[in-house]
Formats: sequence, C-alpha cells, structure tokens
Amino acid sequence: MLLPATVWLGDWVNHRIAAGVLRGAAGPTALYLGRIVEPRIQSLARSPGHALSEEDGAALRALLEDRAFHEQVVSMKIWAPDGTILFSSDPSLIGQSYHPDPLARASTGDITISANSLDDDDHDYERAIGQSLFEIFVPLHQSAGAEIIAVAEFYVGGRRLEEETGLAARHAWMVVVALMVALGLALLLVVDQESRIVIRQRTALKRRASESQRLMRQNQHLLERMNHAQRQISRIDDRGRQRLGADLHDGPIQLFSYVLMRLGDIREGIAPARRQAIDEVGRVASEAIADLRLISGELILPLDAGADLDSVLRSVIARHEERTHTSVAFALEGLATPLPDDLIRYAARIVQEALTNAVKHAGGLGQSVEVSVAGDGVLLTVSDRGPGFPAGDATTRDGARRNARDCEGLGLAGIRARAEALGGSLSLTSTLGRGARLRCVLPLRGAVPGK
Repeated sequence: MLLPATVWLGDWVNHRIAAGVLRGAAGPTALYLGRIVEPRIQSLARSPGHALSEEDGAALRALLEDRAFHEQVVSMKIWAPDGTILFSSDPSLIGQSYHPDPLARASTGDITISANSLDDDDHDYERAIGQSLFEIFVPLHQSAGAEIIAVAEFYVGGRRLEEETGLAARHAWMVVVALMVALGLALLLVVDQESRIVIRQRTALKRRASESQRLMRQNQHLLERMNHAQRQISRIDDRGRQRLGADLHDGPIQLFSYVLMRLGDIREGIAPARRQAIDEVGRVASEAIADLRLISGELILPLDAGADLDSVLRSVIARHEERTHTSVAFALEGLATPLPDDLIRYAARIVQEALTNAVKHAGGLGQSVEVSVAGDGVLLTVSDRGPGFPAGDATTRDGARRNARDCEGLGLAGIRARAEALGGSLSLTSTLGRGARLRCVLPLRGAVPGK
C-alpha cells in the first residue's frame, strides 16, 4: 500500500515543483520580454482594425534579428485576443486564426508557461528548430492604460529549464521517498509495538484461561470429593441404621420377649386378685415389642445381594403400610437394567422419608409412589391427597425452612442432602386442598456401581 501511495505522492509533488520551477525561472524572463515587445505593438491601439503598422512590424523583425534577444527567444508570435496571428517568426502564419488554450488565459491577464510538444499546425517553424522548447504567453497592454491589446507568445530554449526542473524533481523524489521510508518505519514501529501488546494480552488471556480452567478443575475435584464424602457419610449412616436395627431385633426385642414369657410363668403362681397388674405389664411389653419391631424394620433395608430397586421399594412400602395402617399405590416403569447399590439405597431412604412425611402431614391420604426413567437418571415421584399448602411454602434449594411442613428428623433437608450427594435435584409442589407432590431425579452418573 505504501508503494502506490509513494508513486502518487511523488508524481504530484514532482508536478507541483516543476510548475513552481518554471514559474520561478521563466516568470521574470516573460516580464522582461513583454516589456521589450510591448512598445513595438502600440499601433494596435490606434488601428481601427487592430493591425500592426509597418513601423511596428519592422521593429519586431529587427528585434528577432537582435543577437541578445535571439539568444533568449528562438521564435515569437503576436496574437490578437480573438486568435488571429498578427506577427510571427514564420511569416506564412500571419493572418491565420488558431485558438490555443493558453491564449484565452493570457487574454485575461495571466502569464502561462509550459513545455510544448509542438504538435499543432502553427508549430511547423518551431519543429524545424529541432530542440525542446518552452512556450510563454504574455499579455501586452496599451501604454496609456491597462487594456490588453495583444498576447505575445515566446518560444525559449528548454535545456536550462529542463535541467532545473529535473534537478528539482530528483530532489522532490528524494524527499518523498525519505518521508515515505520514515513513515513506513514509523508504521512498522507502531505495528511492532501493537503486536507486542497484542501478544502480551493474548499471553495474559491464555494464562487467565489456563488459571480459570485449573480453578474449574479444582472446584470440580472438590465438588466430587464433597459428594463422595456425602455418599460415604450416607453409607456409614445406613450401616449404622442397619446395625441399630439388628441390635434392636437381637437385643431389646428378645429381652422383652423373655420378660413376657416370665410374666406368664409368674401369673400362674400368684393370686387371681393380683393377675390384673401382671396382665397390664404384659400388654405394655407386647406393644413395646411391636413398636421396636416396626422401628427395626424401618432401620434395616432389604439390600441383599442382587436386590433390585423394585423389590427394595416394595419392601419399604409394605413395612410403611404395616406400621401406619395406610395404603400406598406403587408403579415402576422403564427400568430394565440393574442399578448401582448407591442409587437403590438413596431411592429407598428418600421414599421412606417422603412417605413418613405424607402420614405426618396428610394423614396418609392418597399416597402414591411412581418410578420412571428421566433422561440418564431415575425419577421418583411421591404424592398425597392431603390438605396441601399454598404454593411457594416449601423448603428452598438452600435448605431454608419456609413452612412448618418441614418434618422432624431428616425431613426435606435430609431428602435433599441425599439427592444432591448423587448430583440429583429435588422439587416440592403443592396446591392448597389438593395435596403435595415431591419429585426427585437421581442421575446414574452420580452413583458408584457396587457401592
């Protein structure tokens, strides 16, 4: 792009300087020549037909023969403003009319100087001279006023002017090239600095992007560790529940059973009047055994080897129905492949807690459990047809309690913790008078096979 600009600018400057050199070198010459010729054409102002007198014609011819004048002017024409040649170094042109462009400008008072290619019909004499010429058009005025009565056209030798204009052109080109080189170097410096800035910014952006990726990987790793820790805690909690349930079954329940057996033996050996107290103690012990068996059943999940989600949930629902004397509708669809133990255990505990809440807050009305496939996970839906609560009165995702329906113990917070430990989600919706619906999605990718 700089090369075309340099050529254009150099050409423009060259023309401007050449024109200036011509005006500077030939301008004084033109004025000098005009002052010499002007007194010799004053008969035009007195002539009705604007024709030169014999005296003025002779004076002009004598001027052309003057050695000093001839050294400066090789040919001369005197033009009438209308384009008629009144005098010429070539007498054959006198009386003929032409209309060169500089004549119109000179007729208005301008001095014009230019190199002439000598291609026009009135240049036969000048072409015969055989050298490059410059033509100068000079307005000639009436001596008694400012009126232009004729235009003198001088042809001067162009060697000296060509040398001056050539030298000026070379100087101009040198200046233009130097300026463009300096401009190019400045642009290169600016581009280099900008490139360095861009490189530094790009490096900084890459460093920031790398740091962001590192922090994202670190956060992801911490999140995975946190979820892993939550799953570990949940497994430990389940093992504790399983052990506690087994200990209740093998300890207090067996002891209460022994107490009942001994009370029967004691009852046979005492007076009938005192048997009522023994019967009351036996009844309370039987109720305690029943409650302990229900609690033990809730604490122990049927997670035998090879157990699937369908059988585990059916067992949880059956124990719930037995303990609460309510009924639960159950439906499972689309789960054909074996599921990880983690997901089965979490799903069982979530359904267990949700059904417990349904009994506490809805009286066990219209309980239902639906299990289906949701993308790459399992969707659990537990609903009831209890009194419900206004929309929005549910526990928020951050665990803040917004309604007294948040149950005791694990409650919704415990259900949410289990769901999020697997990377799942939980939502609770309700309409006043139409019950509540809990939806929980447990993704398969969050569960660990065989755990």
